[in-house]
Amino acid sequence: MSKKFSSVFLITLFTYDAAYSYYAVTRLGAKEANWTIAPLVEKYPLLYFLCIPALILIMFVVVKLLVLVLKKLSLFKNKNKESIEKVILSSMVIYWLIANSSLNIAFMFGVRGLGKIWYLTTLLGIFLGFIYFVVMLKKSKKKRIQISPRVKLLW
Repeated sequence: MSKKFSSVFLITLFTYDAAYSYYAVTRLGAKEANWTIAPLVEKYPLLYFLCIPALILIMFVVVKLLVLVLKKLSLFKNKNKESIEKVILSSMVIYWLIANSSLNIAFMFGVRGLGKIWYLTTLLGIFLGFIYFVVMLKKSKKKRIQISPRVKLLW
């Protein structure tokens, strides 16, 4: 996925999750599954909307820090900054879609009680996002074509 598409898609997911979580908590009697923000957003549901700019800022910082760390550690030397950022953002999309949005989508279609598996979906999202990250950065190595000495002589 392109950097721009991944960024826009993530922001769309952040917005959808905040808006639907607000609706579910205020109108459908849902409970927030994320225990770190649950006490605040259940008492003050409008705080869901403050999460959107906070998540965008966190996304930006995580991408920049990961690129910096990977370049500093000389990991993926053959990759440019742009391709690393694309893979990081795509990994974040995979994580967010599985860990958060999937539960809201399921709740929207009437599936209840999934808040109990939020930890599992979070771990699954982290795992799949990481696997995607590693595979894509390893896979995109430039393949060198080896030409035998005989072929060189013929040319």
